Amino acid sequence: MTKDIVLIDWIDATYDIDGWQQKDDDANYNLDPIHIQSVGFLVGQTAEYITLLQTLAEDEGFMNRFTIPQGCIKKVTTLKKGNGKLNYEEPTKKAASNNLKIKK
Repeated sequence: MTKDIVLIDWIDATYDIDGWQQKDDDANYNLDPIHIQSVGFLVGQTAEYITLLQTLAEDEGFMNRFTIPQGCIKKVTTLKKGNGKLNYEEPTKKAASNNLKIKK
């Protein structure tokens, strides 16, 4: 995969966090789904799902892999085209000087 960085707009299931409830005349059994936006490296795509990595290391190690069913996806936007490699660059002096200083 090219490891494009993508933004996915999708819907997820929702649920009640309350315990038992009583049906009254005005009760509505419907719950609206939750609208979600996720950003990550696109590493897998089939007719059924898309898989993202939220964290990718220079040596191809990764964390936070997750899969979103295609039926839940409303829109995929490519934020940055990948070339199959992690585009790691040494920080410049200017960029390094912009890092937060930790006070001791």
